[in-house]
Amino acid sequence: MPGVDESSVDISLEDHVLSIKGETQEPHYEGYTPCRIETSYPNYERRFKIHELIEIERIEASLKDGVLKVQLPKTKPLLPKKIVVQKR
Repeated sequence: MPGVDESSVDISLEDHVLSIKGETQEPHYEGYTPCRIETSYPNYERRFKIHELIEIERIEASLKDGVLKVQLPKTKPLLPKKIVVQKR
């Protein structure tokens, strides 16, 4: 995500869909007004369907040198448990 800083990235997880939104800013030049700009600075969004059970409290994200890293730790699998029926 080159050209994006941490404050303009929005990451959310809702209904097993991870959404990542980014907003790029047009560079500001002091004392210089460009007569023509040939590049655009779009906003963008990506969505990913998550099929695994995720520990929501442990989700982490970091942005360094234009690379976004999102860690989604899986929950431990549920193990079968034998339930003893008690006589009353």
